[in-house]
Amino acid sequence: LPHRPADVTVGGVSYGEVEYVTDPTVVPVTWANRNRLMEDAVLRRWGEANVTPEAGQETYIEVINEADEVTGDHTVAEGDTSFDIPIASFDTTSRFTVRVSSIRDGLVSYQGHEIKVRLLNRDGYGAFYGEAYGD
Repeated sequence: LPHRPADVTVGGVSYGEVEYVTDPTVVPVTWANRNRLMEDAVLRRWGEANVTPEAGQETYIEVINEADEVTGDHTVAEGDTSFDIPIASFDTTSRFTVRVSSIRDGLVSYQGHEIKVRLLNRDGYGAFYGEAYGD
């Protein structure tokens, strides 16, 4: 299986949850590619620079809602290190998981990196009142 991407960020957040007070037009995702053929002796650290991926390896991004349904998926060209997920990939609910994996010849990396996304304005009036007050 291809190695998963490293140093993944969603909306500038590496771990945990990114929150948007209003719906953005796109949700930016960045990562560093990894190459299992070049890392057969020593694995690169999470925050190390991007490397050329193995031939045919692309990045696979899934948007998953709370019901564990994929509401959007995108395959990003080999070698790219960023993608803007269009807001149309998110359904009408407020909490999502963005999973970033690698894919090659139909094989998906064993484990993708996941970051939560929360669209606060969809929680309804009064929900989490005061959390984003003054932002």
